[in-house]
Amino acid sequence: MRILKFGGTSVSTATRRVAVADIVRRAQRRGPVTVVTSALAGITDLLFEALNHAISGGSPKAFLGELRDRHLSDAGGTPAAVAARHQLVVTLAELEALLTGVALLGECPPGARQRCLAAGERLAMPLVVAELEKAGLEAAGVDGSELLVASRRDHESEPVLDLEASRSLIQERWRNDGRIKVVTGFIAGDGDGGTVTLGRGASDLSATLLANFLGAEAVEIWSDVDGMLAAPPRWVPEALPLAELSYAEADGLASFGADILHPAALEPAAAAGIPVRIRNTLNPAARGTRIDDRADGAAIRAVSLVPSAKWRGRDVALVAVVGGVEMRTVAEMSKALRRLSVEPVGWIDRDPSRALAAVVVVAPIDGPRTVKGLYEALVHPRSGCDVSLAAVPRREPQAEGLLRRSAGGIAGGPSPSP
Repeated sequence: MRILKFGGTSVSTATRRVAVADIVRRAQRRGPVTVVTSALAGITDLLFEALNHAISGGSPKAFLGELRDRHLSDAGGTPAAVAARHQLVVTLAELEALLTGVALLGECPPGARQRCLAAGERLAMPLVVAELEKAGLEAAGVDGSELLVASRRDHESEPVLDLEASRSLIQERWRNDGRIKVVTGFIAGDGDGGTVTLGRGASDLSATLLANFLGAEAVEIWSDVDGMLAAPPRWVPEALPLAELSYAEADGLASFGADILHPAALEPAAAAGIPVRIRNTLNPAARGTRIDDRADGAAIRAVSLVPSAKWRGRDVALVAVVGGVEMRTVAEMSKALRRLSVEPVGWIDRDPSRALAAVVVVAPIDGPRTVKGLYEALVHPRSGCDVSLAAVPRREPQAEGLLRRSAGGIAGGPSPSP
């Protein structure tokens, strides 16, 4: 079993969904496949905007019109597409009723908020199913609320997953059913018919939880980049993709600004030793990045930036260096910062669980040039970005260390898959 998760840019147009179907068809030749889909690119933001507009008493008409245009215009005319269109109409009607009710109330009950925000994935899923069936694949849509069980105290609190209940539901659903399941990412249920969202970007987490519970051999995260990069491309456009990373190295990057992967998603994969691949839907021939249980290297692998953060009550930027030996790396960073004429506000202690050699705190205005300067001084000269690390020794998954850390409120952690 392989779990293929497709992000919003991968499913955002009919043309890109054709590419998704081709990727799935090729993957199925190697064995069973499960697909996890995000909402179409930009739709979750649109739903947040529509919800806030409705809370202030505004009409949802314009937002609903845009949602209809984005989804129904791409539905097509095949039998599978006709079924998809019917499901889309039903979901849009429910969303209209929810937003209209919120506008009348002037407030949004927690349950209604969760259902509104989950609509993006529920609108994307029928489109993906239709494209797979059009390609001759037998597919079935599954709502994430029927698989993952979670709870929230309120919309601002982090979700807490009931891992054992989720495991049981998932394994039962996959028993004796050979169809390709297309699962809505980002969504769980409360066990009583309600919807719980898992947080922005958490479709990655949905994918790795499925992988853990089903004993999958691999997870593939398909997006629009060739892998995890050695620096944030917004500020370092020349940054190269990293061929291979340890779970801890990838976690360090994901936790400090690399938004290609949800940091909590690595925990279920690491617990079961399941490799995670970052792939590009627009360039499927690219090697991508493999994340697995290899030992953390002594070399500096990458730099990352959180451009806006709070530190001791101050507005700051955080620049993290992944990989390397702490004292040597701090000395090299200090030397590079002097050349850049950047005065550090402070330093954050090394976090070995995330393979962070050092995190320097700087003024927000200095963040972009600091990350670019450190990439040029510490990462790029080593020419180690797109080089295989096959000779690096492997180690047993450090599941306990990973699972002890906070994962966005997830209670406990997955046990090894059966």
